[in-house]
Amino acid sequence: MSIEPYVYPPREPEEVERQLDEHYANLACRDGMEEIIRRGFDGACLDSGCAKRAIEEFGIQRVELVLADTVQSRFGDGRFSRQVREWAGARAISSKELGWGYILSAHSAVVDGFTRQYLRTMEEMAREAAAEGKQEQPFPEMTL
Repeated sequence: MSIEPYVYPPREPEEVERQLDEHYANLACRDGMEEIIRRGFDGACLDSGCAKRAIEEFGIQRVELVLADTVQSRFGDGRFSRQVREWAGARAISSKELGWGYILSAHSAVVDGFTRQYLRTMEEMAREAAAEGKQEQPFPEMTL
């Protein structure tokens, strides 16, 4: 009895290039967030504008991916608040993105503070968008 080897279906070069571009952009987001945290954390407090700077520089989806991946990868770490763990647990990270190195190296307590700041910033952005009438459907409710 012979076993036939599995042959992966061919992929278009454009698709491969697009996936690599996405991967490198996510890594750049992670590295940029590390730098924002490093500059904004004085050893006791995180500067109040860190999350907003990250969102402006890298976009909501990338920042959310890095934060959710970081929190999910440290699932048993008790230094994350219940709200942050629940928020991250509700975020679906595809198997393609999981374990690709999008995890912040900052201390869990600092990441928790950054994530809480991110959630507050998202709530503020949703309120501003609703007040300006720019958005028909508001962001999902995010409470701390």
